[in-house]
Amino acid sequence: MKNILFLFCFCSLFIAASCNSDDDMTPSTEDAHATLRCKINGEDWEPAGGGLFDSSPSDLYFYPSDNRLGLVAGNNESVIDLNCYIDYIGVETPLLYLERIYIDYTNSTDCQIYTLDTASTNFIKINEIDSLDYYLISEFEFAAINECNDTIQVTDGYFDLNYKF
Repeated sequence: MKNILFLFCFCSLFIAASCNSDDDMTPSTEDAHATLRCKINGEDWEPAGGGLFDSSPSDLYFYPSDNRLGLVAGNNESVIDLNCYIDYIGVETPLLYLERIYIDYTNSTDCQIYTLDTASTNFIKINEIDSLDYYLISEFEFAAINECNDTIQVTDGYFDLNYKF
């Protein structure tokens, strides 16, 4: 009887030790709202590496009191910096003119900073704001120009990100 009880305890401990909490198949809420992508001059672009204040390559800020949104996302070659005021959900809202909406680190020093090309269609469209779980889902598009008259077209922009405030 002792041998059976010992075998039962040993098998139970072995099974319990082999279970891994990482085997849970439910999606992680930490990564559930961590998507940003677009095309720059037709080429796929995604942020990578660390952001400004944490390990995320994208920092999204939304201030509900005045409906102001700010997004900074980058990788080793470039940075996107969007700012706007949100009037309505589901409506294309113009981006604010900034002296720096895009930075291309692969260009020479004089040609790295791009400003919004105000002659083009530039917008952000908020599809969803969740103020309980603090995330935004949005689409965006813009054109920018630098001091050397190089232009970029950012199309198919999309993000689903948690925001800070």
